[in-house]
Amino acid sequence: MVRGSRYWFRSFCMLCAVSCLLPALASGDIPKLIRYQGQALDANGVPLEGPYTLTFRLYDAETAGTKIWEETQTSVPISSGQFSVLLGQVAPFTTDWSAPSWLSLQVGAEAELSPRQRITAVPLALRAETAERLAGSAADVSVRAYNSNAVSVPNNTELALPFDSEVYDTGDLHSTATSATRLVAKTAGKYLILGNVNWAGYAGGVRNLTVRVNGATDVASMNLPGSAVSGQMFIVAHYTLAVNDYVELFVYQDSGAARNINASGPFSPSFTMVKVP
Repeated sequence: MVRGSRYWFRSFCMLCAVSCLLPALASGDIPKLIRYQGQALDANGVPLEGPYTLTFRLYDAETAGTKIWEETQTSVPISSGQFSVLLGQVAPFTTDWSAPSWLSLQVGAEAELSPRQRITAVPLALRAETAERLAGSAADVSVRAYNSNAVSVPNNTELALPFDSEVYDTGDLHSTATSATRLVAKTAGKYLILGNVNWAGYAGGVRNLTVRVNGATDVASMNLPGSAVSGQMFIVAHYTLAVNDYVELFVYQDSGAARNINASGPFSPSFTMVKVP
């Protein structure tokens, strides 16, 4: 428990991922769980150790405002000051993500910490559910590919992830035999592109996830600092593709040694592309 001293948190790419955002369509509605990673230190800058009770709240304003969601997680493990939680597993989200919102933290019985942190990336990911459900229509053009084994990413080297399996491919957009890293547009139009990876835990360095078109144009990119716990990264891009344009999902890390992208069924690493109106 907290004993009177003040604590502060530093977020690591706050709200950079949605865990298990795109399961197979047969599994029903997607779980709206937000991955939040951070670092907790005491007033002297010493990393916290041990389980703590953390309370998270969403507000409709950066200061004051109205509380729109709250969740308390007990016995959250903190190791070397680092913690990772999934928000929404205690109190499911009913938030209208089209409106701005800010997240606050409270440790134990201490006062709520400030400043609040604005949510930006996750609402876009959650609203991608609509596009994912297009995979039930007669006019569907979509693919969801994944890799059935862990992928080793060399140190200080950018790697295009290969995908050896498919949940579905309604438009012949992916080939496991000839172009395992690529999703290829067979029809010109606007596409929603989504990638999901789960890094094995490691401290130090940085992780990067990038969507690249035709091996040259980056259309979405994000970074996540190294952490002793596993790191989930989710990325979304909306881009106009011509016939035979292709997209790839690139990863990079510079921890000093090779690191794995964990294999987790059809959820990591996964790569999805959906043609939208």
